[in-house]
Amino acid sequence: MQRIRTIAAALAGVPFALVYGITARVVFGGDQTPDYFSTMSIAFLFLVPAVIGAITVALAPARLRGSWGYAIGMPLVSCAIALAVIGALALEVLICLVMAAPIVGVMGVLGGVLACAVARARARRGLATTNATILGVLLLSPYLGALVERGVPAADRAVGAETAIAIHASPAVVWRNIVRVPRIGPAERSYSLLFDLFGAPRPVEAMLDQAGPGGVRRGMFERNIVFVERIVDWQPERRIVWDIAVADRAAVPAPWSEIGGRYFAVTGAGYWIEPTGADTVVLHLDSAARVTTHFNGYAELWARWGLGAFQGEVLRVIKARAEAQAAR
Repeated sequence: MQRIRTIAAALAGVPFALVYGITARVVFGGDQTPDYFSTMSIAFLFLVPAVIGAITVALAPARLRGSWGYAIGMPLVSCAIALAVIGALALEVLICLVMAAPIVGVMGVLGGVLACAVARARARRGLATTNATILGVLLLSPYLGALVERGVPAADRAVGAETAIAIHASPAVVWRNIVRVPRIGPAERSYSLLFDLFGAPRPVEAMLDQAGPGGVRRGMFERNIVFVERIVDWQPERRIVWDIAVADRAAVPAPWSEIGGRYFAVTGAGYWIEPTGADTVVLHLDSAARVTTHFNGYAELWARWGLGAFQGEVLRVIKARAEAQAAR
């Protein structure tokens, strides 16, 4: 019984932190809230977890508020539970939760440490370790921060990714397999975290209306995503490059409808065939993208990883097809 009471005391602030976090997610992701209350804001991704951590410590029993170990460990518990509940309620998909988790964890701990430092400082002065005014300011900080953040335009940052694969086939055979990509069957796919775990839409096929510059490729993906790809460079059996726009984003379910939108867009791509020997080439696939957030450095890491995973999937399919054709 004593152990149960101890555990309950240690978790005293967690329910309040959880309610705060879920409420903030509903407000910042609501259809009826202003655009600047966005889940892709510093106010939400950084300040809300910090408040969750601070609440966890500030509403804990007095004997725990001044413990550095508690201030570091228990906010992580609160943040983990909040992410799990958000996922269970289908407020976010898994890939969004995974991308947010490092920021949420770090900021949660910082919030807990801040609350602990305040509690220790007030205890040294003989004051109550929890102050309603300070706590109230913390609770409001993400919403006030969103108002400040709306006045600071997010900068665009160009992101590029290159992937290459060796193929035992002639440039002519490889070329036939990249200008048009017939429908990719399930047996041709390999396991990928991006597609199999996180549920990103897989490439399905690519159609071309006419050869040469000005031709339009249509890259078809799962979840109704269609990339309209206008050819800008056409060098038969050597290079093909195209600009990219997303067709009818409104028909794409969230969060994949953000591709080509305010925060992330793939702007161009191209293949380059590098002969390396008799009927052997290295096929390069390059992609160019844009990220537009107030935390571009972090967003760029995930953008590069996602582009690389997608390109690897496509190149493996092309390699298998080209080598099978060359063997025949």
